[in-house]
Amino acid sequence: MIDVREVKIRGPLWDHLYAPYAEARWGDIPRETLIEGPAGTGKSIGIAHWLDMIARDWPGCRILVVRKTRVSLSQSWMASFENKCLRPDDPLMTGTSRAHRDAYVYANSAELVMGGMDNETKLFSTEYDIIYINEANELTQGQVESLHRALRNGILPFQCMVMDCNPDSEFHWLNVRCNSGPTVRVQTKLWHNPGYYDGREWTRPGSSYLAGLKLTMTGVRYQRLVEGLWVTAEGTIIPLQKEKHVVKGRVDFPLHKRPEIVVEGWKAPVPVRFFYGTFDHGFRNPGTFQVWAVDDQKRAFLVEETYLSGRDEDFWADAIVCADGKYMLHRVVCDSASPEKISKFNRVVRAARDRGKEDTSPVCIPAGKGQRAGKSWLEVQAILMRRQFELDPTIGVRTFLFEDSLRGEADPTLVGSPKRFLEEAVGWTFEKYDPARHRGMPKEIGDPDKPNHGIDAASYGFEWLETHDMPDSANDRWGDVPPAPGSWAEFDLTSKRLREAEQKRKNQWH
Repeated sequence: MIDVREVKIRGPLWDHLYAPYAEARWGDIPRETLIEGPAGTGKSIGIAHWLDMIARDWPGCRILVVRKTRVSLSQSWMASFENKCLRPDDPLMTGTSRAHRDAYVYANSAELVMGGMDNETKLFSTEYDIIYINEANELTQGQVESLHRALRNGILPFQCMVMDCNPDSEFHWLNVRCNSGPTVRVQTKLWHNPGYYDGREWTRPGSSYLAGLKLTMTGVRYQRLVEGLWVTAEGTIIPLQKEKHVVKGRVDFPLHKRPEIVVEGWKAPVPVRFFYGTFDHGFRNPGTFQVWAVDDQKRAFLVEETYLSGRDEDFWADAIVCADGKYMLHRVVCDSASPEKISKFNRVVRAARDRGKEDTSPVCIPAGKGQRAGKSWLEVQAILMRRQFELDPTIGVRTFLFEDSLRGEADPTLVGSPKRFLEEAVGWTFEKYDPARHRGMPKEIGDPDKPNHGIDAASYGFEWLETHDMPDSANDRWGDVPPAPGSWAEFDLTSKRLREAEQKRKNQWH
């Protein structure tokens, strides 16, 4: 067996991969490991040396090195492997060029097989002892999980998957997977690279590299590529800040008083003016139903959301009725593309409220989705969402999301995709401008390839909020629209009258 101490590796890579291998502690090598860290920490080269040593030690073992596309592997990891890991006269370098090489075949019949997820079926047809995924954040969770079925070669005394990447969004599935347990997280830093830090001070290449990063990187890119932090995606439309917009809260219903929003860390509860719902339909894609509370300052709180695929209109009708019974929804703003569903929802809600045939007021209404000042709805939607999460100069934050707003368990079928509004919002970016398809300046609309089901639902409600006045304090009306029977507006109005009558009665006795 090769003495791994001949390779200059230290820090987390040594602790989690090299040392257990050198000491034959096979059980200490995790089934699935993510090596993460800023650019330049030596992740891919350290893994390359480790794989090379194993291949030379174990005749007949098979190791798969994979990336999103096969061509990207040739231009990145394979170039580093040949130039920084192998000797110039190594027999592995003979034969075909990198672009056309399918594998590095060792003298002992061990193989390092090169592959891309653009040809998945080819990868699944053979068996491997180790799978290494370079730049794993480029793959979906489903693709990574599907590769596990190929870990069955049985030559090595352990079978494992090793991945590496630079940090991405804090809600990226890889970060979530590490937090939830299936993947062991191994964090690397710049000082773990022996070429940049000699154990006492930065080397000349290290000092130059670090200075260059600090000079050219800013904002989110600096946090990810220099500090190694998982932070919100760069270029997002919605300026959502987790520390400001996401709160630990609940809704209380004190007797004979308005409902209250109770937020951990806030000095006093916030009285609720009314509740409303939003709905975006979907079956193969997730359908979304949200409940929002609005206070006297017109601040909106997402208190409850259902985000599920494969549910029919009866399921969503029941969800609306359940929420209406709990929150007395003033309106439910629905996707206008399905008027038949809106009609059904209204029939079901009226029947549940048991107000009789005289109740014809609509609780569920179609979203406006109108154009403004020559802008399409998609442009208006981006403006609405951005404005709703920007800090208001008078009231500060005007949109809050309950940390535990999701009803029930997250949809297990949404592998590698957002499972709630918050996860969509932090990754929703502008559509990339393609000069071949567009003329003039690019339109500021959301990228159609990004999930936006919860965003659609929320934007329907925000558009409705902007085009209506708050309920008047004197008669509790919503603009010119009378409060719907059974709604929160009617309940609040009735409560006020009862309190006024009670006070009048008390005044008569005094």
